[in-house]
Amino acid sequence: MGIKNLAFCDAEVTCPSPASARKRNLDATVKILRWQKLDLLGGGPKVTTRALDGRVALQDIEEDVAAADDDDNQFSPSVLSKTAYKLITEEVLSAQPDVILIEKQRWRSGGGSAVQQWTVRVNTLEAMLWAVLETVKRTQPSRVGGGQALVSPDFEVRAVDPKRVGQYWLGQHARALSERAGEARAHDMSALSAGADESDDIEETDSKATKKPSRSKAEKSAKIAVLRSWLKDEVMSTIPSTPTRMPHITFNIDSNAEAMRQALLPKAKTQRKKNTSQPPRTTGADVELGEELPAAEIKKLDDITDCFLQAAAWVAWELNRLQLLAALDSDGTASSPIDEVEVARMMEEVGGV
Repeated sequence: MGIKNLAFCDAEVTCPSPASARKRNLDATVKILRWQKLDLLGGGPKVTTRALDGRVALQDIEEDVAAADDDDNQFSPSVLSKTAYKLITEEVLSAQPDVILIEKQRWRSGGGSAVQQWTVRVNTLEAMLWAVLETVKRTQPSRVGGGQALVSPDFEVRAVDPKRVGQYWLGQHARALSERAGEARAHDMSALSAGADESDDIEETDSKATKKPSRSKAEKSAKIAVLRSWLKDEVMSTIPSTPTRMPHITFNIDSNAEAMRQALLPKAKTQRKKNTSQPPRTTGADVELGEELPAAEIKKLDDITDCFLQAAAWVAWELNRLQLLAALDSDGTASSPIDEVEVARMMEEVGGV
């Protein structure tokens, strides 16, 4: 969620039917139709010129004040409401979705008492998106996208907690690594997942010479590495992050979303001749999940990674629900003996209880 950097993806999900679920055919296929990042403001503030002699001209001051006023006006309720309506009608509802996921925002960072101005603006946009969608649902089918399509208000809107999504996928990846490579390799990821419960903005206070990255940066780097591990191969799936007994998701990337996939995957680095005697550096999705990415790369890829992981998490949770329903008969009784420990684990995965 953002105003200058709003990332979203449209996905077509093929899930197994309840009958197929009873046959243990629980894997799903997700086709990514669109995967983009938008600037809802349509451009940045204007840059004014200064007097060549170093003094600030009166005209420059007036231009700066006008630019500041324009910037404030872009976030006023009257303007931001139009931005939210345009986003919903021209981008979101034009795809005729069945389920719409909106990232849940927070008001404070690091437990501080201050509420930042940008946080207020993004949260205002979040509330307006919910209001527009609720209004559309309670009215008759309407035309959107310039009046070209008739959209039925038969869709669901769900809030997605980004912290919960991060915990889910990092925890899943840790369990998958534990199965494949032993507990030692999964230790770092387990600690990272547990650390996601705490504030994203709390820095490590280590007095050692090598300063540890913040939990926020470490978690973001890990999430990017997880998504890269899914999308690096010709057959793209969540298998690298899926324990053996759980269903996995296979991805198909449409041509409209392929450019974003290529932007996510790191560029291959070629070795110079003088370094040919040294082993090649590890690149791409083979990078260890504990390795911190450069801050500029994290900032560039963070939003597009989050929207993809949130969509994949919703599909995974729905598959887990199907797995629970498959163990029950039509009257709600168990069709076969159920491992209570396994059921409790599954309930924790899908419900966060």
